Amino acid sequence: MSTPEEILAVICPAMLATSGYAVYLELATNQTSSGYFGVNYSLAVALRAAHQYTVNAKRAGASGFVTQRTEGRLSQSFGGFGKLNNELQTTAYGAQLYELIHTHPGFAVSSLDIYEQYLGG
Repeated sequence: MSTPEEILAVICPAMLATSGYAVYLELATNQTSSGYFGVNYSLAVALRAAHQYTVNAKRAGASGFVTQRTEGRLSQSFGGFGKLNNELQTTAYGAQLYELIHTHPGFAVSSLDIYEQYLGG
């Protein structure tokens, strides 16, 4: 079974080249439930870490995500997390994690508290 770091070496090698990659892994590990993801735990941790890394790289100090970009006469609009339906959908890694969360068999979400408990907040 692959570790999150081994998976990241394949799916997001740029992240491993940064000096802070261990922090992203630690945060993702703390925010991801091994009980919920089971055999997919390492994948879930790697996807969450890659997502967080990509979000931070995209923002690069900006006030939010670029939600619209125009070239003719230049225009750029930013939106915060509140303007996005699902923050995980902002990166390919997050979208994969979102799918993994929502296709996991045998788990029904009936309360936000339960959802947060099993998915690590």
